[in-house]
Amino acid sequence: TVLRANADFVAEELEDENDGDLSAAARDIADGVERLDGYVRLLIEASRGSGGAERTPMRPDELCEQVLAEAAQIARARGVALDAATGPAVAGAPEAPLDRTTLARAAANLVANAAEHARSRVAVSCDVAGGYLVIEVADDGPGFSPAALERGCERLFTDDSSRSSRDGGRHYGLGLHVASEAASAHGGSVSLANGPSGGAVATIAVPLCGPDHSGPHTVVPRNQTIPG
Repeated sequence: TVLRANADFVAEELEDENDGDLSAAARDIADGVERLDGYVRLLIEASRGSGGAERTPMRPDELCEQVLAEAAQIARARGVALDAATGPAVAGAPEAPLDRTTLARAAANLVANAAEHARSRVAVSCDVAGGYLVIEVADDGPGFSPAALERGCERLFTDDSSRSSRDGGRHYGLGLHVASEAASAHGGSVSLANGPSGGAVATIAVPLCGPDHSGPHTVVPRNQTIPG
C-alpha cells in the first residue's frame, strides 16, 4: 500500500512538471506493485491449497490486450526491445470462461523470465488456434538447458545452467511453475522449447470452451526468429 501510494504521488508530481517519461515509469511502478500484491495473494492461496481459477466470460482479445500492455512495461523496465503481435483470429473469438487475473499473471511471468535472459529482444504473440488461446513468448538468449526443458515448470526448479540472468539476480523457481498451474487450472498447459536459431520459447495454451475441453491438441511453438 505504501509503495503504491508513493508511486502514484511521484507520477502525479512528474505529470505536473510535464516529464512524460519519468511519469510513465512511475505509473509502471504503481501498476507493478498492484500486480505484485495480487501475485503474493495467489501464492498464499496456493500454499493453503485453495488456489484455483475463477473463470468468468470474457473476450480473448481483451485478455491479449492486457498481456501485451504488461509485456511492454516489463520490457521497458528490463531494457529490452519487444516484438508484439496478435493473430487475426483473436479479434473474432467469442467470449470464453477465463480467469483474467491468473492468465495475465502467467503470461507476465513468462515475459519476465524471457526478459531476464534475453540478450536484447523478446517477442510476445497471442493467437487463437484449434479452439485454444495460445500465448507465445520467445527471447534471443541462450535457450533452455536439457534439464529445464524437462523440469522447468516444476516448483522451485532453478538449476538451469545454460541461462544466466542479465542482472545476475537470484531466481526462486516459481515463475514458470505458477504459469503452469494457471494454465492447468483452465485445462491447458505451458510448454518449453528452444528456437531453431537459438533462444527460448515458452507457450501457454488454454481451451476457450473451459477445462473440460476434450480432444487431442498439441501446441507447436512457432519458434520465432528474433532479429539481432
